[in-house]
Amino acid sequence: MILLPVYLAPGEDPAQVVARSDFSGVVQTMMAMRDMDETLDAYFTTAAEPWEVTYQKVTTHTATTGRVPSPEDEDPDTARLGRWCVRQATAVKEDAAVEEAAAVEGVTVEPGQRRLTSPQTAKVTALPGFTEIDTTDGTGWTEMTPDKPDARPPIDFDMPEGVDRSMAARLAEAIHLHVVEALTDRYETGVAHLRAYITRESHANVPLNHVTDDGFRLGTWVITRRSERKAGTLTPVRIAELDALGMVWDTLDAGYRAGVAHLRAYIAREGHADVPRSDVADDGFTLGTWVTTRRSERKAGTLTPVRIAELDALGVVWDPFDAGYRAGVAHLRAYIAREGHADVPRSDVADDGYMLGGWVSRRRSERKAGTLTPVRIAELNTLGMVWDSSREANYRAGVDHLRAYIAREGHAHVPRSDVADDVFTLGRWVSRRRSERCAGTLTAVKIAELDALDMVWGPRAV
Repeated sequence: MILLPVYLAPGEDPAQVVARSDFSGVVQTMMAMRDMDETLDAYFTTAAEPWEVTYQKVTTHTATTGRVPSPEDEDPDTARLGRWCVRQATAVKEDAAVEEAAAVEGVTVEPGQRRLTSPQTAKVTALPGFTEIDTTDGTGWTEMTPDKPDARPPIDFDMPEGVDRSMAARLAEAIHLHVVEALTDRYETGVAHLRAYITRESHANVPLNHVTDDGFRLGTWVITRRSERKAGTLTPVRIAELDALGMVWDTLDAGYRAGVAHLRAYIAREGHADVPRSDVADDGFTLGTWVTTRRSERKAGTLTPVRIAELDALGVVWDPFDAGYRAGVAHLRAYIAREGHADVPRSDVADDGYMLGGWVSRRRSERKAGTLTPVRIAELNTLGMVWDSSREANYRAGVDHLRAYIAREGHAHVPRSDVADDVFTLGRWVSRRRSERCAGTLTAVKIAELDALDMVWGPRAV
């Protein structure tokens, strides 16, 4: 792109102002080159006219011929439109690659990262024969490179009569070398920026939206190289060069490997792989979210068996809810072994800080709401789980008063009217236990405990 800075007064014609300025020689040279070469003429013309104007010319052509213009057409105007179509098709592919990368990284594509707007993309892809447009060289220009020494130079000159034709060949070759340098320069610029990025960040996994301090869109440049490699248009020499730099070709795999590395560090530090969803590593890596994503993939059946096996070996907790339940059961067993019962007070906290009282309270609430599974209810029942803490507390108090009564009176035949210490109605308590045994609602464990105290069940006992 050549910018000519001139001052325009209101109503002045830009062409006339430039012609009178110090840049008149530049303009005359470029126009002369345009007149002598179709390729330059194509670029000047399509760059000068609005996109919609060129597109309308293309649609007029397709309406007449049933196909998009070819850059190889004998008619210069048609060939010019054909080269324009190649450039638009290339832009569509590059924009698709950027969109795909953005979806993988979970970022938004910024306007400047797309070569075409969404309406323009829709129009181009709707052209008859769009899928047949050859975008191998990306721009419609035939580039002479060391691996294509016989390629035709993109610029050809018609020399005046009497001038040796070898002059035209030498001139064309010289100008062609400048064009190749311009195209190569962008690649080399990208490599230079990539090297600087690696030196600074210690990796080559460049985010899609990354822009260098001097405005170079390195993220987009990297995406384009990935697309070229995937399409088979990136040369082996460049692939080898980028491989040597540690180029990340598959961002999905790179993200997975980064997650595994952070998970190993977490396990080494915490001693387990039950990563909370909110966990964020020191370097900003959202490990909790990464683990949650792997759990979702496994549940949906999209996580490969190889990765499942790898994460299993690290002890990944696939169901954090089940893991939390199992931890509670383990603490409850320890409590029972120590205290001799499962009536855990709500305030109980284990030596390791585990809030067992709160865990038991939640299980009671779940059972009452009908959300605790029958399997878990059965398991907790075998441990002697106390579902109604207030009733259990009353039962335990009654046993204690009954023991005191037996120690004092020498028997367990408590009259209904007995009141211990003028507070606890032991007689009524015993009567309720008899009724529960008769109705079959008194557990076998409690019956055995009371039998051991020589409980008198009375004439209604069964």
